[in-house]
Amino acid sequence: MWPLNLTSQNQMKLKLSLFLTVNSVLSLGNRVELQDLIESNNSVLGSFGEFVYGKICEQEQVEYEISHILETDFRVNFRGQLFEVDVKTTRPHTSFAKAKKYPKKNKSICYDLFVVRLDGVFLYPDTDSWISEVRSFDRLQSEELLSQWQESIQSLTRKSSSNNPATEARRLLKRQIENSFPDSTTGESHYPWAG
Repeated sequence: MWPLNLTSQNQMKLKLSLFLTVNSVLSLGNRVELQDLIESNNSVLGSFGEFVYGKICEQEQVEYEISHILETDFRVNFRGQLFEVDVKTTRPHTSFAKAKKYPKKNKSICYDLFVVRLDGVFLYPDTDSWISEVRSFDRLQSEELLSQWQESIQSLTRKSSSNNPATEARRLLKRQIENSFPDSTTGESHYPWAG
């Protein structure tokens, strides 16, 4: 079966996902609170929901893979059954939050819904989800999760660009291209940037 849990591949995908929202999160200030999150843009809200979902997977010790392919964010292997999950995160005033469910667009995907409120964070699982009951995190627990999420994002900015997954991927691709076209007489690359 495919690699699961927090493999280096999952860590890279999660870091890349987090990296894409770094500027938005950093613009919120030094310490993000639930009110800030509720007022933030959708990518920030979604990033937090995915972070918490990953924490739930780890807590439950289920095998999972961060997929970010088409509509799915996670692939979860629970008791031998594969679940494709699209994590949705919303604010308390939306129709999804009031209904405590997200409309099913694709029958093969579970739409697990996080609602971020001032008194905490609540997960309303899809009826077809591997999660069988509502999960709630009170205000203190939610603030701790917010702190962990923000720290994981800030740790990305403290690392040099050489640790940036996107930069590393570009560097590797460039090296592969350079090595694919050596000069037939000298064995060196035709490209002036090589070396």
